Amino acid sequence: MSKIIYYSNGNDELCHDIDYWYQDLEDRGINSMELTEMKFDKKNCTKFCTLHQELLDGGECGAQECEEYAPANGSRGRCTFKSHTLEETKKKITITTDPDPLP
Repeated sequence: MSKIIYYSNGNDELCHDIDYWYQDLEDRGINSMELTEMKFDKKNCTKFCTLHQELLDGGECGAQECEEYAPANGSRGRCTFKSHTLEETKKKITITTDPDPLP
């Protein structure tokens, strides 16, 4: 099962897993943050490199074009870091540093 990816409006241009955002709360010294759940946009043909955090236009993802190329099957083919782009869902969550907030 793949990790759920979240976007924080106004706090970052990139999407990250929940562990990243909890660490971000701690690093910035804030108490809470609202996050939007993202999903893979499989209708869009544009791909995304999760290693370099860049959109891919086409043939720039391969052993000849990238030193970090890592085939998903261990031999050749699609790179482990090549992914669909993401789009927002309507699911929003609020994370807090307080594990048991009072009502």
